[in-house]
Amino acid sequence: SPEVREAAAHGLDSGRHRLSDDSQQDRRLSEELHRLLRKAGFTEHRVKRQQRLADWLQGVARVLTQDKRMMTGSYAEGWANSLVQVNGRTAADSDIDWTVLVDGQEFH
Repeated sequence: SPEVREAAAHGLDSGRHRLSDDSQQDRRLSEELHRLLRKAGFTEHRVKRQQRLADWLQGVARVLTQDKRMMTGSYAEGWANSLVQVNGRTAADSDIDWTVLVDGQEFH
């Protein structure tokens, strides 16, 4: 019916408007996060160095475990020490997360 089509069209228009508002909000939040990260000293060079460190750490973990475990979480990403303290020591309550996927085991 024309009324149903009109209601559906209105719903699509309002959904598009909401998506536009959400996109604008996402952009503002992204720009604010970028500004704060830059202010805190994050640079492209340092981020690349951090990523190389995380990749190296993953490689060391693979060699040491040799059982297809994957280190996951902030430690694997190289951030574990950085987020808690800047003296290079791991906090006493820190842990290292590992993920093991078992062949043939169905999860979903």
